[in-house]
Amino acid sequence: MTATSSTEPTRHGSARICRGCWDQMHMPIPIGGPLALPFRAFGITRSKMNPDICTICERSFQYVKKQRQITVDATILFADIRGFTDLSERIEAVQLSEIVSLFQDRCAQAIWAHDGIVNKQMGDGLMAIFNFPIVRKDHAGAAILAAQEIQRNCAAALSGLVLEALPGRTSASASASIPAKSRSANSQPFAAISPRLAASSIRPQGWNPRPQPARS
Repeated sequence: MTATSSTEPTRHGSARICRGCWDQMHMPIPIGGPLALPFRAFGITRSKMNPDICTICERSFQYVKKQRQITVDATILFADIRGFTDLSERIEAVQLSEIVSLFQDRCAQAIWAHDGIVNKQMGDGLMAIFNFPIVRKDHAGAAILAAQEIQRNCAAALSGLVLEALPGRTSASASASIPAKSRSANSQPFAAISPRLAASSIRPQGWNPRPQPARS
């Protein structure tokens, strides 16, 4: 899947069955169309993490996070608004909320477009996970494409709102970073690298950010 060049987000949530349940358990859980109606009666609906997965996946994800013996290969993406602290001190709360809401929406659309899930939203930042529960073999590359799309789409959208709130300020941008590939759901944070370094800069099978000494 290629990144879109438009600043307008592409809406997702067209899957008729939960892609996460299918990839993890080969179980067709309806989340769209008439067959989904009985499941909604039991609280099984589209997830806010990604509209192409269901609330069963949400509960399963919470279970996996609590386990210490489950290994999950995944790529983690972090994104936030560059200069947000300074911005929050200079504009009204209502305008700040509009900026954050737009940013979160643009981020989510980019993440969903590349089969990721929005795991956490923290103020102006968020964390996304790729390759669980929706399986994607090229999840590191998918995360890079999502990060680049976030930077590209948010730049134009955020600058317009910031210029309206602060006439003297002409730009705003999003910052997105991708750590080395996580080997488990409970792994510790890794050193982050910028997606601007391109896909060749990420070595998913165990990247060491420190240079190795030359062997004699």
